[in-house]
Amino acid sequence: MTRVGQVPEHEPLGNLNSGLKFLDTTLRDWEGSEAWRDIKSSLLSLNLNIKIAKVIGMACGTFTPTLEFPGSRRSAVQHALLLTLRSFLQESNLGTGEVACYVQDPGYSKTDRLVLEKSDIKALEDPEGFLEMDDASLVFSCAPNICVKEIVADIVRPSILIWCTVKEEDPKFPLYVFFAPVVTLVD
Repeated sequence: MTRVGQVPEHEPLGNLNSGLKFLDTTLRDWEGSEAWRDIKSSLLSLNLNIKIAKVIGMACGTFTPTLEFPGSRRSAVQHALLLTLRSFLQESNLGTGEVACYVQDPGYSKTDRLVLEKSDIKALEDPEGFLEMDDASLVFSCAPNICVKEIVADIVRPSILIWCTVKEEDPKFPLYVFFAPVVTLVD
């Protein structure tokens, strides 16, 4: 994101196909994970008064590989989670027939944005992600560098808030760096 009066920085464009492949590989791994099974189980235990129409990811980070950057597995897993949440909600009685998926992170590269667009995830500029939130939203954020949880819980009040604490990478399981998801029903 470039602020008014700033010159955009040169950004090396990654390869769209390698970005799509990276996210797809991460998505397939994530779908078979114990962490995803635990999150689905937590969601199924909720008694919601409203169907979820939006999945919103905040500060999920840049993830696509470039010549200078190998890609962030942690951020790719977070985006894979958003895709699985959307599919799960659409297929379950927790979501509407069509669940929109939005993300907001000023760090997204051009390639990230293209991969997100191809994945039917709309990247929003600040503060649009917060403005999209309502009581028919599921909001996800993992160790953001902004006060997402406080803003969301105190002001916006989505139906579901999922946040995670980041743990050190386990050398046995380098793909999954967050194992402490908290699913909260916001009343």
